[in-house]
Amino acid sequence: MSSLSLSLLTDTQTIEASDLNDRAATIAAWINYGIAPVADFPSAGRFIQSRHLYAPEFYGSPAPRIEGTTSDTHYRRVGGEMVDRSLHHDDLYGATASNTVGWDYLKGMAATIKILADDTPVDIFASFHTFEAGGQGSGKESALCAEFALFVDGSRQAGTLSELYASVGSDLKQCRKDIGMFTSTTLDQGVHHIGVGVRVLKDTSSTPLWKHVFALDRSLVIEPHHK
Repeated sequence: MSSLSLSLLTDTQTIEASDLNDRAATIAAWINYGIAPVADFPSAGRFIQSRHLYAPEFYGSPAPRIEGTTSDTHYRRVGGEMVDRSLHHDDLYGATASNTVGWDYLKGMAATIKILADDTPVDIFASFHTFEAGGQGSGKESALCAEFALFVDGSRQAGTLSELYASVGSDLKQCRKDIGMFTSTTLDQGVHHIGVGVRVLKDTSSTPLWKHVFALDRSLVIEPHHK
């Protein structure tokens, strides 16, 4: 491989857009063309044949996904309309901050996938908007009301726990959150269950500090990478 050569910029030099563009073009050319000598490739005719290409397969409901050559993409998406919102409240959960029970999946944010080989790397991405409404809390972010996390086969994934605090009076936007999650794991051959979990903590106060927890504009992407 040929070496990469770039002229140095000094702290006394005025940097123009052309300086950055020229260096970006030089680096791109080195990456794309400098890895192997041109002689390694056929000089005439088409050497890529149709037998070298594998078309991806697309599937819709009830399990939308794309099955490709090197990876698959399973995806779920739910919009932000009122009828699409995932609604949760503590009467159905009864969880406290000190225990591990009371988890449920956000509506539409769970998938069952099939892995074809052991030790398959899998990347999982999730995002959504969430807020609480209906309570009578006071003091911004003073009352923890719900928790969210990614789950794989019933196990909460480290580093994905997010918290939601109760809204304050009529100022509902103060405690709203856009939450993004990511985890990378390895799964063995078989069927696996993946999703975004939520639990609403039990409100034991005489005056309810929180009531309804909403989640909207939800998306989940799962990418197993074939070996």
